[in-house]
Order: sequence, then structure tokens, then C-alpha cells
Amino acid sequence: RFPGGESYKDVLLRIKIFLNEDITKLKENKILIITHNVVLRTIVGMYYELHHSLWHLIKINNMKGFKIYTMNNKHLIDIDRNFLFKIYKSNNKVINN
Repeated sequence: RFPGGESYKDVLLRIKIFLNEDITKLKENKILIITHNVVLRTIVGMYYELHHSLWHLIKINNMKGFKIYTMNNKHLIDIDRNFLFKIYKSNNKVINN
């Protein structure tokens, strides 16, 4: 946690509330969410079950986008397979995108 700031646990809680409660209340088919890198790293780490101590090592290039689909009340993240391969290839060591 940065002094006076949020920890990854705090960010994760906000993301879960946002995805599971706030988004599901909307009636729109497509929603654009613009956020900063720590939120993207937290989403990737959470969905791909990386240990939270590695999340800060995930390198996501500026202007990189991900699609999140909701099906049967579950969220599915659409990430480039090469990006995922780089994450898993290093045996739990996250490397650059």
C-alpha cells in the first residue's frame, strides 16, 4: 500500500463490486471502461489466478485494451493468447507484454 493509497486488496474489492454489481445493473450491450494500469493488472491477475505478489510485474502497454464479456452471470476476459503464454511460460514469473 502506498501511504494514503490503496492496496491491491482494496483495488480488487472495488473491481469485484464494479463488475458483479454495478455493471450487471446496466442495460447496455456494450460499455467502454477506461482505467489505469493497476486496475488492468489486478483484473488480469485475478482472472488468471496469478499470485497477487506478481501482479505488479505484469507489463501492460499503454493503450492496450481488453474485452470482458458477461455470459451466464460470469465474466470472461478476452486477452491475446501470446500475452498469456508469456505470463505462464515463465513458470509464475511475469514478463513484459
